[in-house]
Amino acid sequence: MFSTTCPACRGQGRVIGEPCQDCRGERYVEKRKKVLVNFPAGIDGGQRLRVPGQGMPGQPGAEPGDLYVDVELEPDPNFERDGFDIGTRKKISFSDAALGGSATVILPDESEVTVTYPAGTQPGTVITTKKKGLPHLDRRNRGDLHVLLEVDVPRKLSRKARKLIEELKEELSQ
Repeated sequence: MFSTTCPACRGQGRVIGEPCQDCRGERYVEKRKKVLVNFPAGIDGGQRLRVPGQGMPGQPGAEPGDLYVDVELEPDPNFERDGFDIGTRKKISFSDAALGGSATVILPDESEVTVTYPAGTQPGTVITTKKKGLPHLDRRNRGDLHVLLEVDVPRKLSRKARKLIEELKEELSQ
């Protein structure tokens, strides 16, 4: 002896005599629906969001289920992400690297950060600014911003610029 769900009523205990054409007795119809989903700042690819009550309908009389959204991020051409830290590259002039200076970085949220670098900055120097990266999901902390400085050495020099650099070379070699 074994038991199974009734194929006529599917365990509901009653059969609909004249099912409508839209649902065919299922008591619901599938429809496409747009759902507004708020993605928290700092969410990363591969994470999943749960949107309560926006999923498939439950059994008759029950609330609908939850909608799950799997997050995929499109790479940003200007930033690399490592957890909540972000990195970018910034070109600075040869003279600014020698004399020191500052550069403005526009973050993904369109806010600005000014990074300052000392005189004698070498190509490949990384300047780290604390708590200017991505916000943590708990919204209490932020990651860091790392700016890789690329020194733009001129490819062509005017006569005057060449003479000045030759004088600088002579001065520095003493």
